[in-house]
Amino acid sequence: RYIITVDEDIDPSNLDEVLWAVCTRCDPEHYIDIVPGFLTSPLDPMLNPEKRARKDYTTAKVFINACKPYHWKDKFPPVNVAGPELREKVLTKWTKLFKDA
Repeated sequence: RYIITVDEDIDPSNLDEVLWAVCTRCDPEHYIDIVPGFLTSPLDPMLNPEKRARKDYTTAKVFINACKPYHWKDKFPPVNVAGPELREKVLTKWTKLFKDA
């Protein structure tokens, strides 16, 4: 039901990265489209009883563009990542908070 496009710096198999991209790169007003009329399966649990009774096996799809805006991609703010030294200092100081980091 949901199709999300991301830039090349996002690992599409990593849901944390994909959600981060949606939250930081998607302007919902312009980059989310809901398109009705896509064929689905009669086994789809979201088919309401009325549609199921008339054998209307259609549903909507959501297209989310979680890419940097192409027309100003070169001006988009860079990703802020702590360097290895700072990361190590923080992890050492706050070990109890970041057990699995």
